[in-house]
Amino acid sequence: MGKIENGINGGFTGTVGAVTGYYLNGKWVIRSKRRKSIKNKTGSADQKACRSRFTIMQTFLSPIVAFIRIGFNLESKKRMMTAHNVAKSYNMLNAQNAAGEIDYAAVRLSYGNLSGAEGLSWNMTMQVYISAGRIMLTAITPGNMTR
Repeated sequence: MGKIENGINGGFTGTVGAVTGYYLNGKWVIRSKRRKSIKNKTGSADQKACRSRFTIMQTFLSPIVAFIRIGFNLESKKRMMTAHNVAKSYNMLNAQNAAGEIDYAAVRLSYGNLSGAEGLSWNMTMQVYISAGRIMLTAITPGNMTR
Protein backbone atom coordinates (compact mmCIF):
# COMPACT_ATOMS: atom_id res chain seq x y z
CA MET A 1 0.00 0.00 0.00
CA GLY A 2 1.34 3.41 -0.93
CA LYS A 3 1.02 6.55 1.18
CA ILE A 4 0.73 9.98 -0.52
CA GLU A 5 2.77 12.79 1.05
CA ASN A 6 1.86 16.50 0.51
CA GLY A 7 -1.34 15.86 -1.44
CA ILE A 8 -1.79 14.90 -5.06
CA ASN A 9 1.33 16.78 -6.26
CA GLY A 10 3.64 15.24 -3.68
CA GLY A 11 5.55 11.99 -3.77
CA PHE A 12 4.48 8.74 -2.22
CA THR A 13 6.08 6.02 -0.13
CA GLY A 14 5.38 2.34 -0.54
CA THR A 15 4.26 0.21 -3.43
CA VAL A 16 1.31 0.79 -5.74
CA GLY A 17 0.92 -1.92 -8.36
CA ALA A 18 4.27 -2.34 -10.11
CA VAL A 19 5.68 1.00 -8.86
CA THR A 20 7.58 1.76 -5.65
CA GLY A 21 8.07 5.29 -4.33
CA TYR A 22 10.43 6.60 -1.64
CA TYR A 23 12.26 9.74 -0.49
CA LEU A 24 16.07 9.82 -0.97
CA ASN A 25 18.50 12.72 -0.46
CA GLY A 26 15.79 15.36 -0.54
CA LYS A 27 14.05 14.06 -3.67
CA TRP A 28 11.09 11.82 -4.35
CA VAL A 29 12.06 8.72 -6.31
CA ILE A 30 9.74 6.37 -8.17
CA ARG A 31 10.90 3.11 -9.71
CA SER A 32 9.39 -0.09 -10.99
CA LYS A 33 9.43 -3.16 -8.80
CA ARG A 34 12.39 -5.48 -9.23
CA ARG A 35 11.93 -8.65 -11.18
CA LYS A 36 13.72 -11.82 -10.27
CA SER A 37 16.43 -12.63 -12.76
CA ILE A 38 16.97 -16.24 -13.75
CA LYS A 39 19.90 -15.39 -15.99
CA ASN A 40 23.45 -15.28 -14.63
CA LYS A 41 22.80 -15.77 -10.89
CA THR A 42 26.23 -17.29 -10.33
CA GLY A 43 28.01 -14.71 -12.46
CA SER A 44 31.02 -14.85 -14.71
CA ALA A 45 34.60 -14.91 -13.42
CA ASP A 46 34.87 -11.13 -13.87
CA GLN A 47 31.60 -10.57 -12.00
CA LYS A 48 32.78 -12.78 -9.14
CA ALA A 49 36.06 -10.84 -8.93
CA CYS A 50 34.18 -7.53 -8.86
CA ARG A 51 31.78 -8.83 -6.19
CA SER A 52 34.75 -10.02 -4.15
CA ARG A 53 36.42 -6.57 -4.30
CA PHE A 54 33.12 -4.96 -3.33
CA THR A 55 32.72 -7.30 -0.35
CA ILE A 56 36.28 -6.66 0.86
CA MET A 57 35.77 -2.88 0.80
CA GLN A 58 32.32 -3.18 2.39
CA THR A 59 33.77 -5.28 5.23
CA PHE A 60 36.57 -2.76 5.73
CA LEU A 61 34.32 0.34 5.83
CA SER A 62 31.33 -1.02 7.76
CA PRO A 63 32.82 -0.80 11.28
CA ILE A 64 33.76 2.86 10.77
CA VAL A 65 30.59 4.05 9.03
CA ALA A 66 29.86 6.69 11.70
CA PHE A 67 33.30 8.21 11.06
CA ILE A 68 32.71 8.12 7.29
CA ARG A 69 29.32 9.84 7.56
CA ILE A 70 31.10 12.87 9.02
CA GLY A 71 34.17 12.75 6.78
CA PHE A 72 32.30 12.39 3.47
CA ASN A 73 29.24 14.45 4.43
CA LEU A 74 29.79 17.42 2.10
CA GLU A 75 30.90 15.31 -0.87
CA SER A 76 27.87 13.04 -0.45
CA LYS A 77 25.53 16.03 -0.67
CA LYS A 78 27.26 17.23 -3.86
CA ARG A 79 26.95 13.82 -5.51
CA MET A 80 23.45 13.07 -4.12
CA MET A 81 24.71 9.77 -2.71
CA THR A 82 25.11 8.45 0.81
CA ALA A 83 28.44 9.19 2.49
CA HIS A 84 29.15 5.46 2.75
CA ASN A 85 28.66 4.97 -1.00
CA VAL A 86 30.93 7.93 -1.82
CA ALA A 87 33.63 6.56 0.50
CA LYS A 88 33.32 3.08 -0.97
CA SER A 89 33.49 4.40 -4.52
CA TYR A 90 36.55 6.55 -3.84
CA ASN A 91 38.43 3.84 -1.96
CA MET A 92 37.63 1.09 -4.47
CA LEU A 93 39.03 3.27 -7.25
CA ASN A 94 42.08 4.65 -5.40
CA ALA A 95 42.99 2.32 -2.53
CA GLN A 96 42.23 -1.17 -3.83
CA ASN A 97 44.09 -3.15 -6.47
CA ALA A 98 42.59 -5.60 -8.99
CA ALA A 99 43.15 -8.51 -6.60
CA GLY A 100 41.08 -6.73 -3.94
CA GLU A 101 43.98 -5.96 -1.61
CA ILE A 102 43.66 -2.66 0.24
CA ASP A 103 46.52 -0.15 0.21
CA TYR A 104 46.01 1.31 3.70
CA ALA A 105 48.25 4.32 2.97
CA ALA A 106 45.90 5.36 0.15
CA VAL A 107 42.63 4.91 2.09
CA ARG A 108 40.64 8.09 2.71
CA LEU A 109 38.11 8.37 5.51
CA SER A 110 37.25 11.98 4.77
CA TYR A 111 37.04 14.08 1.63
CA GLY A 112 37.49 17.78 1.10
CA ASN A 113 40.00 20.50 0.44
CA LEU A 114 41.41 20.92 3.96
CA SER A 115 44.89 19.51 4.39
CA GLY A 116 45.28 16.54 6.69
CA ALA A 117 47.70 16.15 9.55
CA GLU A 118 51.26 15.58 8.36
CA GLY A 119 54.14 14.10 10.32
CA LEU A 120 51.85 12.87 13.09
CA SER A 121 53.08 10.04 15.26
CA TRP A 122 51.06 8.25 17.89
CA ASN A 123 51.72 6.24 21.01
CA MET A 124 49.25 4.63 23.37
CA THR A 125 49.99 7.02 26.28
CA MET A 126 49.56 10.15 24.16
CA GLN A 127 46.91 12.65 25.24
CA VAL A 128 45.25 14.96 22.74
CA TYR A 129 44.33 18.52 23.70
CA ILE A 130 42.54 20.73 21.25
CA SER A 131 42.13 24.45 21.88
CA ALA A 132 40.18 25.33 18.73
CA GLY A 133 38.63 23.32 15.94
CA ARG A 134 37.85 19.64 15.76
CA ILE A 135 39.89 16.52 15.31
CA MET A 136 38.82 13.00 14.41
CA LEU A 137 41.18 10.10 15.02
CA THR A 138 40.81 6.49 14.09
CA ALA A 139 43.23 3.60 14.37
CA ILE A 140 42.97 0.60 12.07
CA THR A 141 44.76 -2.69 12.55
CA PRO A 142 44.80 -4.24 9.03
CA GLY A 143 45.13 -7.85 10.24
CA ASN A 144 42.11 -7.59 12.53
CA MET A 145 39.25 -6.58 10.23
CA THR A 146 36.83 -9.47 10.85
CA ARG A 147 33.33 -8.75 12.07
